Amino acid sequence: MFLWFHEGDPVSIHTLAAAAHDCFYWLVKHENEESILRQWMSEQSKGLQRRIADAQNFFKHGHKWLKRQVSYPVIYGELLMLDSVVCYGILFGIDDIPGILRLYFVRFMLEHPGVLDGDLDGMFLERDVIEELTPSSRKEFFETGLRLLGESFHPDITPE
Repeated sequence: MFLWFHEGDPVSIHTLAAAAHDCFYWLVKHENEESILRQWMSEQSKGLQRRIADAQNFFKHGHKWLKRQVSYPVIYGELLMLDSVVCYGILFGIDDIPGILRLYFVRFMLEHPGVLDGDLDGMFLERDVIEELTPSSRKEFFETGLRLLGESFHPDITPE
């Protein structure tokens, strides 16, 4: 999510999101719960489902696909992250969701209204905080949002 907030490479974001989501999906499944992503996917056209599967297969096994063009719907990587937030809440409780995950959820809902049913009122942030953050870039939203939540996030991304 850090990469997403900082406008990172979509393929890298997707690959990391898919790996994390796979872990969350199976942990939630083990609790006899279900993720929202499976439902969303079932409601999409067969063409979109195929493009998503093709892109994911290319990211995993690109050497086998070098003679084809792959179209990647970026929203799918974003949905993997959103569903990971939902799964985290199922597993550990909504009140214990870390700030970066709450901020991602709210920003996704602001950028993609109508993708999921729901209103932002009461979703992780107070309405006045959401309104203050809304016009900012993703990076500003992330940095200001963490400050307003009284949290910090400092990934160690320095090469060794």
